[in-house]
Amino acid sequence: MENSYNQYHRYINLPFEIKKPSLFNSNQKTVMQQHLPNHYDQNMVDFLEQFDMKLLMIECFYTPPNGGKVPIHTDFYHYETDFVKINQTWGPDDGKIIWYKADKTFEYTVKPGNNTIDDQDGSVIYNDEITVLTASPKHCTILHEANTNKSSVVNTGILHGTLNPGNQPRWTVCFQPVWDIKTEQYVHWHEAMDIWKDYIV
Repeated sequence: MENSYNQYHRYINLPFEIKKPSLFNSNQKTVMQQHLPNHYDQNMVDFLEQFDMKLLMIECFYTPPNGGKVPIHTDFYHYETDFVKINQTWGPDDGKIIWYKADKTFEYTVKPGNNTIDDQDGSVIYNDEITVLTASPKHCTILHEANTNKSSVVNTGILHGTLNPGNQPRWTVCFQPVWDIKTEQYVHWHEAMDIWKDYIV
């Protein structure tokens, strides 16, 4: 496992506690991604505005217990980059995000509804149509893995997925910071590490 320089995950000491969305009290049967337009977190908005950032959107991921997985993917783009999100997970201590390096990748367009990605276990329900970069696990090497049950800065432009080997549901809320909402100018890893250095663990 490569870990000489961790450009994948850092814990962040936020000056507030992230609220647990009410949706997370529901029961789901399969992996799910969903935007949360009705979940507003003024504390996060205020925190980002200190650094001239905006909150583009809030979404969530659900990984079911007993071996559930979110398939390997990049967020939004069909190529690898290094932009960040702030994540908070509620779930078992052995649940984790895993980042990968792939020898072979391919584009995949997910559509609203139940999607099965080739060569990956299970399926995932999306509520948006987006094209992402993905890869078969057999072509991947693990770069890093981390539990995000504490507030975390995560690099979602690099191939990653989740695993929940525990017996409890794993819910994650994700906040997407941007420099500009109209152009969707994302915050990159090196920018986040520099600007949030007083909060990074």
